[in-house]
Amino acid sequence: MGGPGAMVLLKEPIDAEEVRGLMMQAFLPASWEDDWHLCDPSAFGMPEDLVDAGPTAVVVRPPHRANPRLAKAIGFTPATAIIVSMGANQRVDHRLAGHLCLVLALEYDGLIDFSGSLVPFPWPDDIPIVKRTREQDAELASRIAHGMRKLPGRLYLVDRCHVGDVEFLDAWLRHPRFRMIK
Repeated sequence: MGGPGAMVLLKEPIDAEEVRGLMMQAFLPASWEDDWHLCDPSAFGMPEDLVDAGPTAVVVRPPHRANPRLAKAIGFTPATAIIVSMGANQRVDHRLAGHLCLVLALEYDGLIDFSGSLVPFPWPDDIPIVKRTREQDAELASRIAHGMRKLPGRLYLVDRCHVGDVEFLDAWLRHPRFRMIK
């Protein structure tokens, strides 16, 4: 079963070998071409317990397609997407995905496309996950939006997907309900 994933969107094209060189500072290549295993979290200033995460896939490619609404919201048309995806879905995998996206966004001046709408996990206790009414869905959406607006940094919602800057992701990583999108 796969785990969470996100993309780091860059203004400029970047060579995959440059990203590979950066990854080799803290990760070891795995048996698959784009897969990595974290071996030295301190090289990126990451918590030591992240070595327990599953394999991490990192792929550098052009974005799928130009999205004028995204370009208008963030102020540029992404030229490169660095895709980070985890091979497992434990809490440590979510944390490593977030920390690695932060490292890549800082290194290459990018924004993080969370590939969906962020929902604090676990869900609030007073709103059941199954068989919610439209009113409960609206209440949950309102709570999420209010909570996200309190975090520092910038967070954009484009086509039901959140895109945030490094300041936002840094704060989100410290939030008690932090979770990347699976």
